[in-house]
Amino acid sequence: MPLGHQYSSIEPTANDNDNDDNDDTPSPLESATSDNINTNMNNNNPLRTTFDHDGTFFSTFFHTRPAMHILLLTLLMSLGTGSVVSTIPGLLADRFARLEYGYDGPPCSDFHDDGETTTTANRKPQECRDGGDAAQNAAASAVFVENMIMLVLSSVVGSMSDCRGRRLFLAGSFVLMATTPLSLVLIQISDRASPYWYYSSKASHGLISSFTICLTILSDVMPPEMRSPSYGLFLATYLFGFGFSQIMAKSLSHLMLAIVAAILLQMGCIFTALIFCETLPEETRRKALSNRTCYEEGNHNSWGKIILRPILELSILNRNTFFRLLAVISLCSGMIYSSDSTLIIYYMKNQLDIGYQSIATMFFVKSLVGVLVQMFLLKLVIGCLREKRSLVLGLMFGAIHNVLWGVSSTQTGIITGLIMSEFAGLHFPILVGMRSANVGEEEQGRVQGAFFALAAIADAVGPVLLQSIYRETKDTIRPGPGFMFVVAGCVYLFGAVVACMLPEEKANVTVGSRTSDGDLEMDPERSQGLIMS
Repeated sequence: MPLGHQYSSIEPTANDNDNDDNDDTPSPLESATSDNINTNMNNNNPLRTTFDHDGTFFSTFFHTRPAMHILLLTLLMSLGTGSVVSTIPGLLADRFARLEYGYDGPPCSDFHDDGETTTTANRKPQECRDGGDAAQNAAASAVFVENMIMLVLSSVVGSMSDCRGRRLFLAGSFVLMATTPLSLVLIQISDRASPYWYYSSKASHGLISSFTICLTILSDVMPPEMRSPSYGLFLATYLFGFGFSQIMAKSLSHLMLAIVAAILLQMGCIFTALIFCETLPEETRRKALSNRTCYEEGNHNSWGKIILRPILELSILNRNTFFRLLAVISLCSGMIYSSDSTLIIYYMKNQLDIGYQSIATMFFVKSLVGVLVQMFLLKLVIGCLREKRSLVLGLMFGAIHNVLWGVSSTQTGIITGLIMSEFAGLHFPILVGMRSANVGEEEQGRVQGAFFALAAIADAVGPVLLQSIYRETKDTIRPGPGFMFVVAGCVYLFGAVVACMLPEEKANVTVGSRTSDGDLEMDPERSQGLIMS
């Protein structure tokens, strides 16, 4: 693979704290890191291709082999996880109705008006409605458990990947994801199989976050100026696969769909184990191990190290004012971002009686819009507004689409909100890019893991909070069952206000302008730090 220019220097990192943070006392783990922070970006990673002859983002990304491998793995991930999404509510509602409410009629998924007037013949039985509510409650509980596991382990796993490499953890994440469609196969072939097999497998995803590892790998091989668009392209690939998986959902039976999903995810595990190359540079690994050794020499209590390690890994969130503001924004967006994707499906199924094929069509359209937003609009918005204003814009879209869901009672309103939710997705790669650009190379896994652990708190609290609001309002006319989404919009709005407080010099990590075709181009002053490989 031909290499272009080798990246050799960047702007000062986030360790150059604001003046108002000079009195912050670093943790022992951060003290071990501080000596390397000014040189940590100067690693000689042979896998990093930064700028080719024309300096554009797409040509750079597509000449970086590990980045292309990540896109392939992301496609397998999205096809495997997305293909079963629209079938899960009806399948699990039916199982709860039969096991817990004594239902013995046709499948619950056969009862829906799909946007038309409901008649006596196709009106959903009360047992199916109760089963749907039980499935929705169990889904919120599974998300809570998953995120509690992530809270404890995400930052630790991220830090371990800085010392031991990324490939092993990425392969492990595919194994965990494959257990979910396998549990759905079990539920469909056994009439007495508990739906909690599915929820247990879903909660196990918190052991290793595939998104954390993938984003860290992109940080290994892409320069800071191109990381936000890289994360956007990663997300666009996921959305493309997710959208295509909805076509599979409409073409295959539920059982065959679960089998195909399990095969795709196992293929991702095999590809990672046999073909994917390790992206963690040896020099970065040595620095991370050195930092870890310095900390462990200062703490001889092995039980204390085990108990305190998650807390110490999370201490990076309190490094300076910038990171504390990012933490607040991540909490606000995390509380709602994942909750939306979980609860809106059950809301459409249980409150609006939208069939699973219509749900699949809606998510297909939503995913196509997301691909366009992440691949093209993201770079354009960053080039025009820079990262800070783009982040505020994305959070504002999040507030608007949630309020729209809250007040809408038709499929048209729901799908409009789904499309707008993809514009809200602008904020995710920008947030990831900001925190990645403000730490050293040997802390990429740690910072991504720490923020995903923080997001785990938000992801755990969000569904429970919104579900509690839903239980109190689902049988009311005003404010109505959609009021939980109005509250979600207010949380997004608060996050947008906090984003306005971010310091410009740390938030705007992209240096350069746009070429005539909209690509990000390197600023000439930054280019002085590049050398020919």
